[in-house]
Amino acid sequence: MEDYLIRECCNIECPTKGRLPARIREIFNKRFDPSADEIYWTHSLKCVPFKDEDINKEWNASAPHCKDYFTREIQLIPSECLVLIPVGRYALTLCRQLLEGWPLSNVVPIAEYMQAHASPDSEKPFNFNDKRVRVFPFIHPSHREQVLKGHESLADIEKSFAETIRTRCAA
Repeated sequence: MEDYLIRECCNIECPTKGRLPARIREIFNKRFDPSADEIYWTHSLKCVPFKDEDINKEWNASAPHCKDYFTREIQLIPSECLVLIPVGRYALTLCRQLLEGWPLSNVVPIAEYMQAHASPDSEKPFNFNDKRVRVFPFIHPSHREQVLKGHESLADIEKSFAETIRTRCAA
């Protein structure tokens, strides 16, 4: 799975819309090699369910283990300033648990969180060990159309987050 995702991110051709590597490349407005670039990314849900209807069951069973792996991964990143980009509600829930003690069983509604944190004033850094961490969530491509119905402003919020991330990464 990891080799496939690295190939997709490095692919020069236009990525397939609706796929996670395409969404990541869209956010950063460039292709990149996640195994060698300044960008590090990981799956929050390490066990990918075979069917969408299994995801809550998989999350409840896997989340505590995923959190342990995610915590170790974040600790291994040498940078003192991190920008975390959770893609989807499960990744956001994992980030909130790690940084705020949010319960893993209480999956964060991504639309609600994005709207509450849309303004630059609401962007607060979190302290995690010796790191300053900022969180910019994005809608998972597999649920994008569904989430945007009735929440069209989320697309603008994502654009604003992407611009902020690009600015921080270029600095």
